[in-house]
Amino acid sequence: MIVPPLVLVPTRWEAEPLLGEVEAPSGPPETRRVDGYRVAVGLCGVGPIAAAAVTAHWIAHLHPPRVLLVGTAGSYAMDRAPVGTVVRATALCCEGLGVGEGVGHEALGFAQLPAGFLDEAIHDRIELQASAPLPETNDAVVLTTTTVAASDEELERRRRRHPEALVEEMEGFGVALACRLAGVSLTVLRGVSNAAGDRDSKGWSIRDAMQAARPALSAWLRRED
Repeated sequence: MIVPPLVLVPTRWEAEPLLGEVEAPSGPPETRRVDGYRVAVGLCGVGPIAAAAVTAHWIAHLHPPRVLLVGTAGSYAMDRAPVGTVVRATALCCEGLGVGEGVGHEALGFAQLPAGFLDEAIHDRIELQASAPLPETNDAVVLTTTTVAASDEELERRRRRHPEALVEEMEGFGVALACRLAGVSLTVLRGVSNAAGDRDSKGWSIRDAMQAARPALSAWLRRED
């Protein structure tokens, strides 16, 4: 029996507009038909720690040939990634592991995962395997944080530390690390729901952001890499 690919979404609020009439998943991933393709769909939880643990767990149990993480993000550059657009990660960077906070925050400098587990050590960046473009997406570096930016000042500090990052989110680096350790291909899609630093959730466009990711999801399902 052919094992289906695994699609992970952080929350039910993100899953429902992406999957349309399919009920938002809860508990273990369920095998469903999406655009005519068999796929295991599940929640990975919020934040890099939960996402890494859940991804590792389901890879070990399901042995999917590839994984897709799809969710929302806050934009660092509204001219390049406005609300309603989709970013495909070329690399995941990790923000927050270090010494101090705010203006005094500094990276620790040593590897999060030393060489031996993999051919090379993992510091605060994981490159994703290059593949054919997906429709209606921007390819860029994505920043994973444990706390999203709450002010323009925090936003600017993160921009200086990670000038390549186009958006910020909370799960990608953890999922990428779990996939890298398991040797499973990963694609990360992030629909922009708001400007980073904007804490007024009443103005966020979660539904629009997730619906915008649907063409890329459909194209990903059709591919065989």
